[in-house]
Amino acid sequence: MLDSEEVRIKTRPSRNLFYMTVIVSLFFSFWAFRNYVEADANQTRISARPVPAAPFIDLIWLEKKPMMRTSETVSLGKGGTLAELLTNKGIDIITADSALDALKTMLNPRTLREGQELRLFYEWDADVSKKTASFAGFDLIPAPTKRIIVRKLQDGSFKAVSANRPLTEKHFLIDTEITSSLYQSARNAGMAPSQVIELIRMYSFTVDFQREIREGDRLEVLYTRLFDPDGKQADTGKILYTGLTIKGKRQAYWHYKTRDDDKTYYLDESGNSISRLLMKTPLDGARLSSRYGLRKHPILGFTRLHRGVDFAARRGTPVFAAGDGVISALGVEGNHGKRIRINHENNYKTLYAHLNGYARGLKTGSPVKQGQVIGYVGATGLATGPHLHYEITYDDRSVNPLTIEMPVLTKLDEEEKIEFDRVRQNLTRLAQDLAAGLDPSAVD
Repeated sequence: MLDSEEVRIKTRPSRNLFYMTVIVSLFFSFWAFRNYVEADANQTRISARPVPAAPFIDLIWLEKKPMMRTSETVSLGKGGTLAELLTNKGIDIITADSALDALKTMLNPRTLREGQELRLFYEWDADVSKKTASFAGFDLIPAPTKRIIVRKLQDGSFKAVSANRPLTEKHFLIDTEITSSLYQSARNAGMAPSQVIELIRMYSFTVDFQREIREGDRLEVLYTRLFDPDGKQADTGKILYTGLTIKGKRQAYWHYKTRDDDKTYYLDESGNSISRLLMKTPLDGARLSSRYGLRKHPILGFTRLHRGVDFAARRGTPVFAAGDGVISALGVEGNHGKRIRINHENNYKTLYAHLNGYARGLKTGSPVKQGQVIGYVGATGLATGPHLHYEITYDDRSVNPLTIEMPVLTKLDEEEKIEFDRVRQNLTRLAQDLAAGLDPSAVD
């Protein structure tokens, strides 16, 4: 048996070894930690980007104590206002006005139309009854790519913020035979009414829809639709290419945005725009009821020169300015009833007669743009029914609106044509791939 001194002597080296191990471990741990911190600091200085600020809405909720929240969706009624909508939901007028004042920093509430949806938000303390819920704000989508959020702050005031809505663009192609009318054939093929109307307006410069379109003609359209993150269609998109074949002759146009003025045009193969100085038919959905030339007057009974063309349409149908110009006369004029006269470039003038009324804000001397609504179809003056009498004069001589060749508004220079040819070829290839059932995402 060993005495106590021997025990102390024999155990001392073991203790020294233990302490040495601990010291070495601490040293390497400190060294590794120091290198980690330095590496992290270096990495932050070299490559890390500033952390983006938290969204406004998140900061608001983080400042609040734990709350429960709910929402309901309502829509604006015909002739209604947002103030009425909010107060009808039990929100006091002072709170409603405060919320609407915040909205006005982003949007004029008067621009909202019937059917506009809003989500109303309510909140209450998490540890009390839902019966104590109070109005916390609302949001709405005034445009496909925009959401406006109005939220209540800690001090009881409201603040509005705007957020972009990411939309996905998808391509569609129709290639159909015209069986009844261009409008109905395009609608039957899946195009939205607004896009079909845009298509008709495009061809209204070069096509007489009453005389030239026949069953068996063909229509091709490459167009887009925009979808929201939930996969719902949010907007109609744009027309990228269209080809209309009439009696074997094809009129094709491609969507193109110029580099200099960043304007969008529809151009033919030669780089000439589809737009002309004046439109042949300055209204939508009309039927040609009387042509240019000698005719027996339907009311007066004798034969005389009909200096324009008549388009039968429903009372109140919008009438467009056939081209850019200045209103030279607006008011009542004998047999023409309520009429508008417009002076255009190159000594062209137009007349729009038998109107039911005029677009708000117009007067003699007002400038107008091509396609702008200037009045509405009526039967004022000497007329048997609602229609538009449309005249064109050139150098003060009457001409047939349906047969006169109008000047092209836009022609590309040689350098721009090279870029347009590249765009045209890509769009043509995209249409061909869609027709073949291929994935359009593979096309540049």
